[in-house]
Amino acid sequence: MIAIKKYFFQMTAYLLLIIPIVCWADYGIGDAEDTETVGGTIPVIQKFFVTGDGYSDLFSSITPEDFDAGFKETNEGKVILTVLSNTAWKLSVKGGFRPVGDYVKPASDLLVKIKNKTVIDEAPGSGGAFNKSFADFGPLSNEEQVLWMNEGTGDYCQAVVDYKVLLCPAKDIPGKYLATVTYTISAP
Repeated sequence: MIAIKKYFFQMTAYLLLIIPIVCWADYGIGDAEDTETVGGTIPVIQKFFVTGDGYSDLFSSITPEDFDAGFKETNEGKVILTVLSNTAWKLSVKGGFRPVGDYVKPASDLLVKIKNKTVIDEAPGSGGAFNKSFADFGPLSNEEQVLWMNEGTGDYCQAVVDYKVLLCPAKDIPGKYLATVTYTISAP
């Protein structure tokens, strides 16, 4: 009886060693292959960012000499516009003043100049073209006007903006002036 038990345990041990090897061999070690599909639709991306120090104190720095000249302008390029788009785009601008007492300064008294276009990425885009009306301080309006656009391709590019405010001592009463400039990106 002891011989049968010994034989039984030896056979069980051999089977436990052989079965995993046979099963392992059946799956072809290292020959397995499987695939996964990765995909989806890339959406239309049209984003822009306004960065830089800006000109929040432009009106505070107006001097009698500026009134005599009829304007105060900036040329430091402290406002940076960055466009990131994977399709054709246009960047529009509009502006307006808050009232100072009963007086509302016309939007056309604030002018914008766009300059120094730079393509940031090695994308096929050219960085688009500036509206020539804003190449040397074009007047803003309460209605959107195209400032910069690329009708052909997407872009990752930047440009700088400066402002000029027209001054008239007979109209521009003392007070706290605030102009809001709104930039909008959209399809051309």
